Amino acid sequence: MDIYRATIIVALVIGIIRYKFFSKELKILFFFVAFGFLTEAFTMVFKALVMRNTMPVGNLYIPVSVFIIGLFYLKLLGGYVNRKIIIIVISAYEIICLLNLLFVQNILEFPNIIGSVGALIIIVFSLFLFSKIMVEAKIEKLSAEPVIWINSALLIYYAANFFFYILLNYNVKLDNEFARQTVDVYRVINILFYFLLSIGFWLAKKRKYA
Repeated sequence: MDIYRATIIVALVIGIIRYKFFSKELKILFFFVAFGFLTEAFTMVFKALVMRNTMPVGNLYIPVSVFIIGLFYLKLLGGYVNRKIIIIVISAYEIICLLNLLFVQNILEFPNIIGSVGALIIIVFSLFLFSKIMVEAKIEKLSAEPVIWINSALLIYYAANFFFYILLNYNVKLDNEFARQTVDVYRVINILFYFLLSIGFWLAKKRKYA
């Protein structure tokens, strides 16, 4: 957990240092990292002062984070995927999240369905962006382009999230020790995620891909 938190801080600090070079889409991702940092800090206080169960925080974090990343892809995919479709998908997801919290799921329960659906949406957006990059062939050196690192980070992270959300409750029922190991793997994926975002932020220049 200490390494995980350190990677968030590193990504945030690099984002602050390189912010003046960020395009509009990278600024959106910076807000996502800042939101993740604030959520992690709030979670620590919440556990210390309110309760050990952090699911209320998680149930709010997931829809907000998917909304922010949805804006990132809305900016990049415009012209390749109909913007109205992206807006409808994001809006429908946020409405479903709200209805789920109000009428279906207890806020103290793990949001596995909402989390897995949100992860699936981001995975699809990420694949569309890679498809756009391949079709348009505008990038001469892929390793030097921030959006490549960031989109790869999002694809890996949310692909892992999808399986984590889908299988966690089953893993807990099957074997608590196996479930704990799954959480450890998930933390490693989180570390990799913020590491790749840090590389993307560091490579930012005064230009944009979209």
